[in-house]
Amino acid sequence: MNSRDLVLKTLAHEKTPRVPIGYNLKTDHELQLKAMYGWDQAEIKKRFKVDLQTVYMSPTKEFQDKSVKATVSTSFADSFLIEGKNHLYYDEWSVGYTIQKYKYRFMGANGKISLETSEIPKMIEHPIKEISLDALDDYLTHQFPSIDDETRYDQMKKEIKLYKEKYAIEADMEMTLFEKSWYVCGLPNFLGALAKAFRKPNSDENKFVNKILDAMVSFRLKQIEKYLEIGGIDIIRFGDDVGIQSGLMFSKAIWRQFFKPRMKKLIDACKREVHVYNHCDGNCTELIPDFIENGVEILNPLQPECMDPEAIKQKYGDKITLYGTIGIQKPSYIGDCYPEVSKAEIDRLSSLFIREVKTRKETLGKDGGLILAPTNKLQPDTYIESIIALYDEMGKEF
Repeated sequence: MNSRDLVLKTLAHEKTPRVPIGYNLKTDHELQLKAMYGWDQAEIKKRFKVDLQTVYMSPTKEFQDKSVKATVSTSFADSFLIEGKNHLYYDEWSVGYTIQKYKYRFMGANGKISLETSEIPKMIEHPIKEISLDALDDYLTHQFPSIDDETRYDQMKKEIKLYKEKYAIEADMEMTLFEKSWYVCGLPNFLGALAKAFRKPNSDENKFVNKILDAMVSFRLKQIEKYLEIGGIDIIRFGDDVGIQSGLMFSKAIWRQFFKPRMKKLIDACKREVHVYNHCDGNCTELIPDFIENGVEILNPLQPECMDPEAIKQKYGDKITLYGTIGIQKPSYIGDCYPEVSKAEIDRLSSLFIREVKTRKETLGKDGGLILAPTNKLQPDTYIESIIALYDEMGKEF
């Protein structure tokens, strides 16, 4: 049974020899594994028994040719930024970033420890600076990206051809509606517009919100059409972070009015040719019935710091597959002695991962419907020894 078969059997809620494993390492950790063992990303995935390959729609070749790879810590699709004025970098949506630099503990060849620099983009500038229909029209006319350029899919096609016989292929479309909308407007501005649009259906804010979300839907529908045309894709990954750890960012009623029908339209466009995944950070427990009603089959990431994976499995486990469930907040450490730390402390932190994996397998995984993965990209302050322990434990058979 290869990795793709393992994932598909899991999605069918059938028993498997082991739980499928998702990948969530940043470049910072890949660089350490390269220095320590000579492993490239393909070898890391093989050694860690990863079963899914994520493919991305890229910026256009024209944009890539003008861009610089401004940071080592983002995914392929997000790593192309154009350098602008005042040390800002811009993505193809015209969102501006600074590049923040953090020191982290780097383990290299022969266990040598050093401090290296991680680069993480911080969003600080948004192309729509005020919530007005004129500003939106100007953005949609002059800055909204074109979806039609075929060069967007060159890298995706190569990776699907390379990996489709082995891995389950998941095509990314996260930050589907809400996140891309607030990226271009700024979060406070867009949340304020959402609230007024909900309270006052005849307001300009209501027209603004509907117009920008409809533009995002149109973009995503064309993206789905292209994904299905390319073929070889098993899962499409939708998702928006509408939650924080204490609950939703806004009321369920707002989500149902502005986002649920639009997400249903996108999911229906998949025509049941692929499995449908939905990502939402934070506590989105109260939206799970709506996700399922919309046709979501896979829920990610289920942060255990704020959601109860076992209760969700008991209530909805026959309808959805849980993907993630391994929290990343506790097994990380930065203290006064960083980067020097005792082996005993690293072993203690690693044991937090190991115990959590064992618990998930015991309570969630024996009858399919579970894919194990860290609930987000593992951050540079997670020791590489703990990451190796995590993936070793996830890869063990029942």
